[in-house]
Amino acid sequence: MAGEIRRISETLMRIFSLFGDPWVLAERNSLLPWLYEHTPDPRYRRAYEVTVARSLSQSREDAACRAAFREAGIPLIPLKGGILREVYPAPHLRQMYDLDYLYRKEDQEKAHEVMARLGYEPDKTGEYHHDEYVKPPLLTVELHRDLIPGIFKVSRYFDGVWEKATENAEGAWELPLEIQYLFFIAHFAKHMTERGGAGIRSLVDLYFWEKAWGDQMNRDEIAEGLSEMELTAFENKYREMALYLFSRDNPDLEPYRKELRFMTLCGTFGDAEVSAEQRIQHDGGSRAGYVFRRLFPSYRAMCVYFPRLSKCPPLLPFYYVKRMFRALTVHRGNLRAECNALKENKRREKEQKKAEKARKRAEKKNKKKASSDGDQTKKD
Repeated sequence: MAGEIRRISETLMRIFSLFGDPWVLAERNSLLPWLYEHTPDPRYRRAYEVTVARSLSQSREDAACRAAFREAGIPLIPLKGGILREVYPAPHLRQMYDLDYLYRKEDQEKAHEVMARLGYEPDKTGEYHHDEYVKPPLLTVELHRDLIPGIFKVSRYFDGVWEKATENAEGAWELPLEIQYLFFIAHFAKHMTERGGAGIRSLVDLYFWEKAWGDQMNRDEIAEGLSEMELTAFENKYREMALYLFSRDNPDLEPYRKELRFMTLCGTFGDAEVSAEQRIQHDGGSRAGYVFRRLFPSYRAMCVYFPRLSKCPPLLPFYYVKRMFRALTVHRGNLRAECNALKENKRREKEQKKAEKARKRAEKKNKKKASSDGDQTKKD
């Protein structure tokens, strides 16, 4: 285990050193404990201690949440880091900012009561696809009603997921490894292609998942799911990348330099400007189309953002105003990033048009010169 921590830590240090201060980038990618365990830096002692303290608190709260929901008769399934941290060399090495669980939509009110008894305060509930609860200073819990929000195409694959869930002898609910893995890949791909990127931690997750459970999963079922979600090439690329980078000493980073740079600089939660640029491209490069869609999402999308809307569709204009107000007050940083992305997209478009005009002028000039030289040759 110590050898594995050393090997992965050294690889991470090499990756981050390619693109800036390795400690700053490790923190942005939620991988600071790996570097600190191997080569402690006094500048980051406090950040490391907070990470360890949060991990210990999360372990206690995870046990408390599972027990409380089980006692209340509410099925609860841990997701993402909640299961991955079990196969890391130490739980705190899999840094998490919240505990994620899947629960049934019809249990929302009972779940709210359980969280209140556990000392949590609701932060964001009844909106988007999860309810968020906080317990200062370090604890956040997200209770997901769906694995993937309905605004994403791959969400259809996870419809009826509770039909595949089972209750074990201890009364805990579980999803098959294949479903958890396909959810992990779909979530990873969503961030990489539509949410401004995903950090290097996703590759470390992929490595430990494959190491722990790769031989236990039904590969035919995995292949079928990936094909249905059109993620076969994506999964192959990043699984091979993760296994290559973290299963050997001193791997060659050059073949993956482009992908590593993108993931490292975007960080765990993605880059808002990159996300905006990705969405513009999804709209066919149309800035006007992008702006309109951001101001007035479809009714289906709005029902995902505000589930209560589905019970009273005529309130759609009210929820458009509410969403805009929130963007101007709560999410000003993201709004600023999107505006910057629009400006950058416009600047790049102008440069491309300018370059295209210059190319056409050069072609025309060359044709004219070639024609002139041909005429001169005939005269000679």
